[in-house]
Amino acid sequence: MTKSNKFISAIIMIVIGALLIFLKGAIIGYLLTALGVALIVMGILDAVQKKDIPACVIKCVIGALIIVGGWVFVAVILYILGALLVVVGVLGIIKLVQRHTKGENLLATVTAYLVPSLYILIGICLFFNQSAIMDIMFIIVGVIVLVDGIVQLVNAVKDDNGSSKSKKSGK
Repeated sequence: MTKSNKFISAIIMIVIGALLIFLKGAIIGYLLTALGVALIVMGILDAVQKKDIPACVIKCVIGALIIVGGWVFVAVILYILGALLVVVGVLGIIKLVQRHTKGENLLATVTAYLVPSLYILIGICLFFNQSAIMDIMFIIVGVIVLVDGIVQLVNAVKDDNGSSKSKKSGK
């Protein structure tokens, strides 16, 4: 990867991380709207070029559906994810109880039951407060992406300084 590509990649990561942190769950609305508009524009452009007209109409209809009902699809998917998390958590606890899982001490036992319990907790939260869970998720992902972008930027600057020093010493 060239030096300029490393810098651009790092800056893009930092911007995406900041957007995820500040926009949180609202970013899904923007992305769904952009996707819907893109599909409609592609359908119209294909129709103007007189390509397969039924395919053009389908693109436009799907784009409109995504713009109008995108959040419905997201909500349904989140309910399904919540249900799956609750089921997986309950099955995990049942398996631990059936095996009489006990750790060497109290902390090890609590740790063994912690992950399935968290699955159940997150699943229940997805049923009753999807927006808060999505906001938390996007903030966490945003922080990770932002830190990754900063690390990439620092590495790109180090590589740039190292290569410029080696060029100067080589002359």
